Amino acid sequence: MGGAGIIYVVDGSKPYGEEYEAEMEVLRWTGQPSMALINHIEDADYSEEWKRALGHYFKMVRTFNPMQTNMDQHISILESMAQLKEEWIAPVKASIKLFERYLEQKLNQSSQRITRLIVDGLSHVEKLTL
Repeated sequence: MGGAGIIYVVDGSKPYGEEYEAEMEVLRWTGQPSMALINHIEDADYSEEWKRALGHYFKMVRTFNPMQTNMDQHISILESMAQLKEEWIAPVKASIKLFERYLEQKLNQSSQRITRLIVDGLSHVEKLTL
């Protein structure tokens, strides 16, 4: 448990039920910094129910769908994690810089591949002997 934190993820498209309370209470007993993320798998939205319940057990509650977020939203979640424990601020900021550098590298690789495909496509010559 040394240095650990808890990220609890729930499906906000499913209704909240009391059956989750025992599990959340055990996590609260650990005394570790904790954050709950509400992710929507389907179209239904029970976020308000979840927010009310999760707020009793976790220090921070955020709505987050990794499949529908942009880079700024990913970074926002990481910054929220840094606020859970003061000792995490510097390491999380360093992680954010690495994440941004990684995304920049991926964009550069993608643009290079696209450029190569365009050049190949525009300079392609097809010869046919009759």
